[in-house]
Amino acid sequence: MWISNPRNFNNFYIGLSFPEADFLKNIELSAKKHNTEIAKQSKETLPPEQIFTEEDRILLDELLDISLAITDKNDAHRPFANDPTQAWYWSDEFPNQEEGMITITNNFTLVSKTCVDILKQFRLGKTRLIPLPLYETGTEELLSKELWYLLELSEWRSYFIPELSDSLCKPLNYRYDKGDYQNHQLLNYFRATDDSYAMSVASNQCDLDLWHEPQLDRSICFSDALKTALEKAGMADKLHFQSCKLVD
Repeated sequence: MWISNPRNFNNFYIGLSFPEADFLKNIELSAKKHNTEIAKQSKETLPPEQIFTEEDRILLDELLDISLAITDKNDAHRPFANDPTQAWYWSDEFPNQEEGMITITNNFTLVSKTCVDILKQFRLGKTRLIPLPLYETGTEELLSKELWYLLELSEWRSYFIPELSDSLCKPLNYRYDKGDYQNHQLLNYFRATDDSYAMSVASNQCDLDLWHEPQLDRSICFSDALKTALEKAGMADKLHFQSCKLVD
């Protein structure tokens, strides 16, 4: 059994639009708010249509609240109420398919088509890979014909034994819902050792090849077989696999 921490994946400025939360509208209103504040400080007069109004503030607050609720669902590894509609790219650095998995704005995980082709050969259960076209924020034009996929990792399996694990895996008190499970700190790959995570040997008989350990914050867990396949595809350096010690 192996674990990856999405915080260690390469990070890109890519935002997601959902039916209930338009990413571009969020960006537009946030920029309007910022520009209005700058204009007030410099005593500059803006055209009426460029001034951030009370109506704008109410709409932006609503968008931020909805976005936060969606982000909490993702952080808790629970299914989304609605699938995202587009991914919006707003950076100078473009991800390539060899990345395998990347972290984007608000901690979502995107998976490349190359990686998806491998994952689909393994047992994923109810976990979904949601295809998303990638658009450029400024021009709203399609950037590439290559799809990226949002990872909705909603399958949980719990094998973690905190009392036998590294003391740095401290209990966390986060706002998102983990049910009856106590959430613990997931270490960065450069702080973890082969003995950091104690897992029940029952993980060797897991019915899945990809799952979330609900006791470890934002963890992505891989079977030996899936880890080997991704390693052969040259993705090990990007995914930063961490080994676990198995306990009877």
